[in-house]
Amino acid sequence: MQKKGMRYALPPLLFLALVLISGCTAPNTQDIDYSTVTSKATQASGAAQAPRVLYLNVTGLWCGQCDERVENLIAAAPGIESVEVTITDRENELGVARVVYDPSLIMKEQISALTEPYSSSIVSDRVL
Repeated sequence: MQKKGMRYALPPLLFLALVLISGCTAPNTQDIDYSTVTSKATQASGAAQAPRVLYLNVTGLWCGQCDERVENLIAAAPGIESVEVTITDRENELGVARVVYDPSLIMKEQISALTEPYSSSIVSDRVL
């Protein structure tokens, strides 16, 4: 006789095993055209500005490599000085990204868009 709890736990465990075996499916940074990001930010700001720090809530961090993938997606863009992604709740696939950037080269909305296929939302943006 099968225990009731095991029947419901087995499919997610099998899915997780397949994910871990196959690796994360996030795109590589080579697929992104950063020239439009840089030109739009430069047109919008004009002159050099003080660095800013941006905090993003990131969702969809379901594997052990997702935080590193998000860091690489953001770090490859022009104007990014540093990025650190921390998984805050692995069960619910949540994390926080701290990004230091040059607002004369890239805008905060563009940084948030760089996290695709993960979902992100801006929490705060301030001068460093």
